[in-house]
Amino acid sequence: DVLARVTAKDSSATTLNVAANAAGLYGTGATATLSLKSSGAPVAIYTVVIYGDVNGDGVVDGFDASYMDLAINNRATLTGAYKTAGGLATGKVDLANYGLVVDAAYGGTAIAQK
Repeated sequence: DVLARVTAKDSSATTLNVAANAAGLYGTGATATLSLKSSGAPVAIYTVVIYGDVNGDGVVDGFDASYMDLAINNRATLTGAYKTAGGLATGKVDLANYGLVVDAAYGGTAIAQK
């Protein structure tokens, strides 16, 4: 679970707010904002990337493989965190990474998260 891994080291001075992605989920594309308690001013905003999770649902499955297939064949476009999630091994959404996602989705081979 992504939310269980998000913590703030100095919780006396800061607050951490985790927001869902555009689909309302806590996978790739969700954000974690670290803000000062005193003013509420954001100190840093982090975007969640789960390598292989190109649709943002928080798991690597056949839906991600299908979407990567569409992207590789220029029938869909991955941008931002979703493109980063699809570029896990080479930094590009390509057949090598598609193969890793298919293996993870159907063969149970976990994708290393950096």
